[in-house]
Amino acid sequence: MKKEKYPVKEKPFSKLFGKSPLSDFAVSILISVVTVFLYLLVISLVKLSFDAALKAVCSDSVDSLVLKNAGITSLVGNIVALSLAFLLIYAVHGNTRKSLFITVPRFRFIIPAVALGASLNLLSDAAVRLIPFSAEAVEKYNSLYSFLGEGNAFIEFVSVAIAAPAVEELIFRGAVYGTLKRGMPRAAAILISALLFGAAHGNLISFTFTFLLGVALALAFDASRSIFVPIIVHVAFNASSYVITPMMDKAPGAAVPLCIGGAALTALTLFLIICSREKKTRDDDGASRNGDNTTI
Repeated sequence: MKKEKYPVKEKPFSKLFGKSPLSDFAVSILISVVTVFLYLLVISLVKLSFDAALKAVCSDSVDSLVLKNAGITSLVGNIVALSLAFLLIYAVHGNTRKSLFITVPRFRFIIPAVALGASLNLLSDAAVRLIPFSAEAVEKYNSLYSFLGEGNAFIEFVSVAIAAPAVEELIFRGAVYGTLKRGMPRAAAILISALLFGAAHGNLISFTFTFLLGVALALAFDASRSIFVPIIVHVAFNASSYVITPMMDKAPGAAVPLCIGGAALTALTLFLIICSREKKTRDDDGASRNGDNTTI
């Protein structure tokens, strides 16, 4: 299918694409890397600002206060990043609603999406316990999530299980994956967006399961043609950790069968989502260089 032409006012950066396969690839990579960098910069600046404020008003037990308020810090950082996400998506794609497929997903995607998130968490938690990571990697991983359970439980849950998944999906599936798909074949866009998603989580152990999660989220996004489906998967993934992790801590010997069971459920639920794929429509916004008229 011939690539459609868009008015500059609709697609602010459209003139950067369509020059050649190599330039499309380079531009999409550059924009995606800058997007991830800006997202991490916003989150880091908010955290540094909060930590500096705490140190300024309290000289004792600063580390404890930082941990107790980490949920609030993360929540505020993600709210700020939400504005950044919409600005970036508009700058690159123009029509934010169409490029994100902001539509109510079909009911047939809802239950498999919840099940996919939970089964991926089960698989990831069990697999991480079976892989012989170095002591240094384990220490860094534990340090990254040391704030869990230290502050207000409700704020922590909203931040970890709702706000973070929603914002990360807008950034990584909306802005990053959507940009990559305009410059390269879909399979390459899925893998590179998953690599960036995994790398953004900051350590080797997190990378092992966030990369797999990133691949599944991109596939769910493409199949459902709605940003809300990967958000549901991601929310289910994060929220289920409040049940699965304590369960695994109490039964470490069950890691092998639970890993196998998690892998089987992940494959089944992802298969159900892909088989329920939404059909493309004539007014989809953004034919790709390879004849795919998906518009993310």
